[in-house]
Amino acid sequence: MLPSYSRLGWEVCATVFLLAVATDAFSIRDFVRVGGKRAADEPVKCPTWHPFECPSGQCVPIKYLCDGSKDCADGYDEDSNMCTAATRPPVEETAAFLNAVITAHSPDFFVKVFGPKARNNFEEMGGVDKVAVAISQTPQAEDFAKAVGMDEEEMMKMVEVLEGVMNGSGDVRSNFRRGK
Repeated sequence: MLPSYSRLGWEVCATVFLLAVATDAFSIRDFVRVGGKRAADEPVKCPTWHPFECPSGQCVPIKYLCDGSKDCADGYDEDSNMCTAATRPPVEETAAFLNAVITAHSPDFFVKVFGPKARNNFEEMGGVDKVAVAISQTPQAEDFAKAVGMDEEEMMKMVEVLEGVMNGSGDVRSNFRRGK
């Protein structure tokens, strides 16, 4: 099943924005190129109707990215990190949100969700930017925990807090107000 046009538009925009900002790449084509950016005199290989260039050099229509079917010879068009990031807000927005909350509350505010490693602006987790990238790219809590160095116990506590927030648990809300 192909994604709807409106969903596809968001996925493509988010992916292009994420890849361009997260790297020094000028385009997806440059991002996937092994060895860096395309040389100034190197011609664009893919036609506009198949603009996504796989690492192998094969050209794929945008509508076939993240559709569950491997169109690139190596399956890159179905890469889980790329496809997850395409459905999430851009890393920059996530980082800005995290920084705004930290600024409004305290450098240790997210300890309530992520545990003691989130102290001092997520220092032990690699910093705000690393956490923002992990939130944007990891499809599951286990993947997020691994990306930021959380152990299983810390991950389970985080999941419990997040499930409480999603379910409107009064205990979670009162703990946030009291600073627990």
